[in-house]
Amino acid sequence: MKNLLLFSMVAAAAFFSACNDDSDNDVYSCEININYQNLMSIHGCVEASVQDDVDYVCSSANKISLGSGKTGTGCPGGAAKTCSGVKGGTAYTAYFYDGEMIDSSCDQIMSVLDNFDVLDR
Repeated sequence: MKNLLLFSMVAAAAFFSACNDDSDNDVYSCEININYQNLMSIHGCVEASVQDDVDYVCSSANKISLGSGKTGTGCPGGAAKTCSGVKGGTAYTAYFYDGEMIDSSCDQIMSVLDNFDVLDR
């Protein structure tokens, strides 16, 4: 089940697959909470400069029964782990506050992400 939750959060980053050109430097965010029967949880947030990609992440998170996503203009402080990457030409930063993700290395998280490229929209 840990892999399902890991996949759910990491899949959020996989949705940054469209190569978009956003000329302004605004930051958009999607704060994600995933909970599986109070046994495992992930609280994270993804930031990027492409609003359409961030909106898509939140929309997808709200469609799964285990999670929710809330859009904003920046992730809250206090993250226990921070990972950055580029997906489909969009740079993003993922923040993890508690739950299963803080025990995984960024390399582990990114390797899971690389296995789910089929999620490109």
